[in-house]
Amino acid sequence: MKEIKDPRLKLVKLDVTNDDSISQAYNEVEKIVGERGLTVLVNNAGILVRYASDQKPNRSHINEVLETNATSIVVLTQVSMAPYSVMVTGANRGIGLGFVKEFLKNKDIQIVIATARKPNDAKELNEIKNNRLKLLKLDVTCDCSIKSAYSEVEKIVGDKGLTVLVNNAGALVRYVTDQKPNRADINKSLDTNATSAVVLIQTFLPLLRKAASQKKSDEYSVERAAILNISSTGGSTGNISMTTERYGSLAYRMSKAAMNSFTKTMAVDLEPEHILSTCFCPGWVKTDMGGSDAMLTIEQSASDLVSSFLKLNEQHNGGFFTRNLEPIPY
Repeated sequence: MKEIKDPRLKLVKLDVTNDDSISQAYNEVEKIVGERGLTVLVNNAGILVRYASDQKPNRSHINEVLETNATSIVVLTQVSMAPYSVMVTGANRGIGLGFVKEFLKNKDIQIVIATARKPNDAKELNEIKNNRLKLLKLDVTCDCSIKSAYSEVEKIVGDKGLTVLVNNAGALVRYVTDQKPNRADINKSLDTNATSAVVLIQTFLPLLRKAASQKKSDEYSVERAAILNISSTGGSTGNISMTTERYGSLAYRMSKAAMNSFTKTMAVDLEPEHILSTCFCPGWVKTDMGGSDAMLTIEQSASDLVSSFLKLNEQHNGGFFTRNLEPIPY
């Protein structure tokens, strides 16, 4: 190959079975192609390990072929789907913390911004040692705090903008139909889970637009720019069958229905710029809100959700999905 004398030919070292090698190759190719991006990826690397039905079983030989000819192709292709930067609200515990850990597992995500009202008190978050992780103070119910966080994030992401905003911060204030009316409790749920998310998105739109403008392609993806709202099936008016007595979730359901509505609305409003707006239900998870009887661990839910995020495209814009990308009726 070195005998080919053509200035258009660029040689890059790549072992498709090694994740670090793939990441290094990605960085090299990114420098070569610049803002125009990579137009065509030809997955040609592969091996043939002799293996017949009528032989002594050898698990390692089977796995070697599958690893090189199948798994490596999937991983190599997915590299280009990773966002440059991600910001997660309410990241000090629960699913928010789970998101941070999952995003950091993907070495192609260069910046993970974790926000919390009191980041210095977020013990588990502070124990994560990774130079790609940035901790920021943010109270989503405070406009001054949002503006301050915006200034900090702008410095962190620079000209590349913010690629993904995950609206995870939320609150469950117990409220049921058969109780003494309490306007303040209703408004607390609506303000935290709906109004604050809208204000946050509107404030950070310039950074999301900056990220979207970096891409030559108009294809919807988390690599371009995306707003991902963590909702609940409780906000689906098509799924209401259980009373609010058990979880005291009347106001909570109202707030998540509002979140679902503005997710869809923003998908329409931001369509000309091809910025994704999608909402997800994480499932019943063992968190402070979900309780110990829940079916899923934080790791299971966060892992499934992040995997689904990377698969998003135009058909998912404005949609409402489970952690496994199964549609949920609004």
